[in-house]
Amino acid sequence: MTTALSSGVLLKLLDGTMETGTAKPVGEHAALQVTEIVPAELDEKDLFPKHGKFHNKVSDASHSIYAALPRSQADLVI
Repeated sequence: MTTALSSGVLLKLLDGTMETGTAKPVGEHAALQVTEIVPAELDEKDLFPKHGKFHNKVSDASHSIYAALPRSQADLVI
């Protein structure tokens, strides 16, 4: 089964999070795509960020936003 990107999924997710303080499902299947990964606060001598933090650009079919994983999950990006 394949799931296509849908317009407005990101806005619905953000709207639900802002109202309740926690993310709520926006539908049975909602796909988001990571389109860019940017290290935060790079060390001059090392490519791994100083605090192990990355900014991930997440998109649905029409909108994008930068989000960050918790430091404990930074190894998922690497």
